Amino acid sequence: MYLILPKLTKAHQTKTRVPEYVMQWSTAAREYETADERNLTDMVDVIIKVANFRADMVSRQDQRNSAFIVSEVLALDAQLIDWASSRTSGYGYQVVSIPKRTMEVFKSHFFLYSSVRVAATWDNYRCTRIMLHETLISRLTYLSQLHSNLDLERQLYESQIETSRLLIQSMARDVCASVPFYFDFHKRKLNSPTDNPLKTKAINGNFLLWSLHAVVVAGNMEESMRLWILGRIQAINEAMGIRHASALVKLLRARREKMRFDGELGKLIDKGGDEWEGAHANPNTTTTKGFRDLDF
Repeated sequence: MYLILPKLTKAHQTKTRVPEYVMQWSTAAREYETADERNLTDMVDVIIKVANFRADMVSRQDQRNSAFIVSEVLALDAQLIDWASSRTSGYGYQVVSIPKRTMEVFKSHFFLYSSVRVAATWDNYRCTRIMLHETLISRLTYLSQLHSNLDLERQLYESQIETSRLLIQSMARDVCASVPFYFDFHKRKLNSPTDNPLKTKAINGNFLLWSLHAVVVAGNMEESMRLWILGRIQAINEAMGIRHASALVKLLRARREKMRFDGELGKLIDKGGDEWEGAHANPNTTTTKGFRDLDF
């Protein structure tokens, strides 16, 4: 079943439907699977539905479809929640605190899994929920604008928008907490005066790249998280020899600088100012607009 995950990644990247033969593989595999493998297949089936749903949305850009799309998104998200709550013990993981801060860990802890494949399964779950809730925010924002500020329905929409923003941030932090595991951070001596670098398998980076890309292009992200992720993508190139990672991080950084420039320029235009030269020079100016439109 893990051979199917790259196919799902491609479908998400290109916003195309998952090929029929992939769905047939998923169905045929069930007869021969263990409980843990069936657990993965259950999640893959939901991700296939999400990928196909997003592909169909390309032809449904009319905002008048927003109410229907919201109901579909919530139904798909509920299926992912059910998967997480009913998963087998083989898909559990530990939260490991670190004694001292390091650039390799985003905050003060990381997740320890039984295998890279289990880590990739969870990160696909997290990134799929991020994409669903990005869609939810977009459509609910449109629907809320159809009602007055005092309208109860608008208040419900805005409450869900805030809930979705918090969930996106939570899922993104969990993806970041997975990253050290892909780099075999758990195999090192944390009290050693050196970093004890290990040669990490390239397959780890292939699993990880899509997850990091999905997080870094999402809206509502902390700038510190975005910068840390860009550094980890560069590390994938250096530690795992995946050259595509280096090209990707250059593209993301260039896009980030453009968004920062556009955001500051927009503020000056709104104020009626014409001294826009150098507007991009302020390192404290950030904006998330446009990141989600970047193709992997």
